[in-house]
Amino acid sequence: MNNILSFILIAMVCLKANAQVAIPPSGEMKVFTKVEQPAVFPGGDESFKAYLNRNINLKKITPYLHDTSQVVTVKFLVDEKGLVSNVSVKEPIDAPKEIKDEAVQLIRRGPKWQPAVQNGRNVMYQVVLPITFPAISN
Repeated sequence: MNNILSFILIAMVCLKANAQVAIPPSGEMKVFTKVEQPAVFPGGDESFKAYLNRNINLKKITPYLHDTSQVVTVKFLVDEKGLVSNVSVKEPIDAPKEIKDEAVQLIRRGPKWQPAVQNGRNVMYQVVLPITFPAISN
């Protein structure tokens, strides 16, 4: 059963913007997509996998995982204090709504992250993260 619950975590980060620290005139913080040190889940990838395994709502998603795995890519912001916000599914995703909703809820319910760092300062950072829900075979 542990193998069924094991999630493959592939952390992908959008690398679209040039990294620089800047505060726009409006006072809003710039959202970075490329930094010296990306935001990370406390404890790293292994801790994130353990968190997913402990917190997934299997009753909700098991009917959608028979003989087929599902990949949902979520995107969210991690602010300068490590707080997570603006969690959404990166479209297009063919996964069932229940699987997408569970991926979003797993990120929303999680702990604070370690903030991204650029030029020695914590910065707001956009994370793009595919989560694979493995197939459950009978």
